[in-house]
Amino acid sequence: MKKLVILLLALLLIVFLAPIALADVTPPTSLEAPEHFGVGHYYNDSVYFTFSVPESLRNYIEKWKEDDPQNHRNFSLYYQFDYKVDGGSYKHTSDWDSKNTLPKGIKNLYLNFGHYNSYSSSERWGISGLFPNDEDLKQFYNDGWDYLENHSITFKVRFAHSFDNNKTFILSPWSKEYTLAANVKADYNKLINNAPTLTSADLKFSSSGEPYLDVFTGRVPASIKDLNAMTSGSVRTEVWMRKDGDKDFKQIFYQWSNVELLNIDASNYFSVDNSQQNYNAEGYEIKIRYALDLRKYKQSSYTDSTTSQDIYSPFSNVISYNMPAWSNASSWATPELKKANDAGLIPQILNGADMTKPITREEFAELAVKLYEKTTERKASATSPNPFTDTINPEILKAFKIGVTQGTSATTFEPNVLINREQCATMLFRALKAMAPKGSFSIEGVKDFPDQKHISDWANEAVKYMNKIGIIAGDSNGNFMPKATTTALQAQSYGMATREQAIAMSYRSYERYKDSDEVIKGDYTPQPEPPKAEEPKIEEPKTEDPKIEEPKAEDPKIEEPKTEDPKIEEPKPEDPKIEEPKTEDPEMGNSIVGSWEYFAASGSVAFGSSFEFKSDGTFIRVVGTVINYTYDISACEGNYEISGDKLILTNQMMSKGYEKSWEELWKISDSVIKDIPVDDQEYTIEIISDDLLIINGTEFERML
Repeated sequence: MKKLVILLLALLLIVFLAPIALADVTPPTSLEAPEHFGVGHYYNDSVYFTFSVPESLRNYIEKWKEDDPQNHRNFSLYYQFDYKVDGGSYKHTSDWDSKNTLPKGIKNLYLNFGHYNSYSSSERWGISGLFPNDEDLKQFYNDGWDYLENHSITFKVRFAHSFDNNKTFILSPWSKEYTLAANVKADYNKLINNAPTLTSADLKFSSSGEPYLDVFTGRVPASIKDLNAMTSGSVRTEVWMRKDGDKDFKQIFYQWSNVELLNIDASNYFSVDNSQQNYNAEGYEIKIRYALDLRKYKQSSYTDSTTSQDIYSPFSNVISYNMPAWSNASSWATPELKKANDAGLIPQILNGADMTKPITREEFAELAVKLYEKTTERKASATSPNPFTDTINPEILKAFKIGVTQGTSATTFEPNVLINREQCATMLFRALKAMAPKGSFSIEGVKDFPDQKHISDWANEAVKYMNKIGIIAGDSNGNFMPKATTTALQAQSYGMATREQAIAMSYRSYERYKDSDEVIKGDYTPQPEPPKAEEPKIEEPKTEDPKIEEPKAEDPKIEEPKTEDPKIEEPKPEDPKIEEPKTEDPEMGNSIVGSWEYFAASGSVAFGSSFEFKSDGTFIRVVGTVINYTYDISACEGNYEISGDKLILTNQMMSKGYEKSWEELWKISDSVIKDIPVDDQEYTIEIISDDLLIINGTEFERML
């Protein structure tokens, strides 16, 4: 331990022996209040404070990072928190408003922002240790969560920071209040129902030639920040990838949602040949979503569950590189598929799909929304609140709002159910009526199909109109084949709408209406016409109908599904369960043995942290800060273990020093670590190389 302390103090001292370079970035003279503040309970009186910086402060930190990218990574912001119990009085006094009279308990509270584009941060504190004279907090310490069953604690935070070596002390306004109590429960399902935005997902290479994915998310939505704050920073960003040749997306990585820049080792996901030329030729697609295990939110009552209780946001947009638009298609459909793809009519859900397979209700809803948006030149909006209990896909909710579908019941959509030709024609017909609400959709004079009796009454108008304008046609005998009416026909996928048929119908509709005066383009609030009946499920036929013959020839415009696929397979769900973290990985445990350090400095502010992991499962950690020649250093000893991607620190004891004279701090290097017990801690850990380790988003380099 003495070696680590000496090295860390030497680094901190260097800050003040070197000339101070003045940055070109002008610091703010005032601060806005912290945003998206929340408090999550851990155990006893330990709570997590989580909040975000306002946009104005984020802009300053980004400029500060750009000014010196090598040294400006983490920006440490000091803050204060205040609280009141059961609606009583806050503890703030005028002493809090001056750096010279600030109480010791809240004097050195800070969070780091900016690293990996993280502008929301969390920290855990045992609050009775910061306010040792408060009897309510002592009771909170003894009772833990049970205390909050009958009491409430309301918190608020503010920034209390100096940008000029403590010459001035800038106080922001207080944040919005957050009340922590067992009976104060947020609507977490509503908060998470907000899809992330994926900005880029580029394949890059390290200096040694190793491939990694550089994934940028867009700004985190406000509701996700709120949910993350009240769950102790536990909302995850999941990264899903599908490679060329894969049928489904697979989750490959996750990071906490406050991090907007994700670096993912890609060497395990592509070919074994490590040449950049081959890697650059790889085809892949990336999408992301937010996820939360409700066991992290004690108000949800899932804390004692032995299995994860995950909820999810909708998926983001998909970013594709070198991916084919489809994996398989019939020769008759290929020309129209290419034209539809060029026109932007194929939704991302069908990228790389086998177009000869039947189309699902979810896929067709997305296809219909694409047609509507491309033809009308306006974005559809999702209905709110969501009427369905079995989907949160925003494209389905858009289809519902414009009148393409009203579901299979008042509360169900059944996204994975396959649709037949008459259902496909009906939903597409509704899309046309939404695009051209004042158009003429007369079917006067349209003749019946030979198999008219098998067309449902609710589908008759749609089928005849789509036939009238040339969007659909029958087989060589003129039959429309609306649905299977026997078990034998159903086994042969008779009457089912395939993906390529649906896309061809959509493309022909686009060509028919894109320049039509009947279409209202631009801003317009559509008034959807309710369907005449709920969309029925495809029922099992009860009796054989010997009169219906198999089609003898292909429809030159729309080819029936091939009989080589005798069964209608339900699409497999895309989202696999997230596996529980594996037990300790001996290889990772061995590879972190040794000493690691992190150091950052700006002006008269410096921060350093070092770990020494020993092969016997014990560790030493030293953390030090210097602010305007005032030194603060602490050292811990304890046990560690690696579980999956988690670093778990237990049985910790700490010694701490806080002095104006740095020489006094040498005493800590000779002390026995037994003074202050420290709560168990859990961090994410990732080994980048033999010399680089990332712990909770902070890069530690191996000490030689």
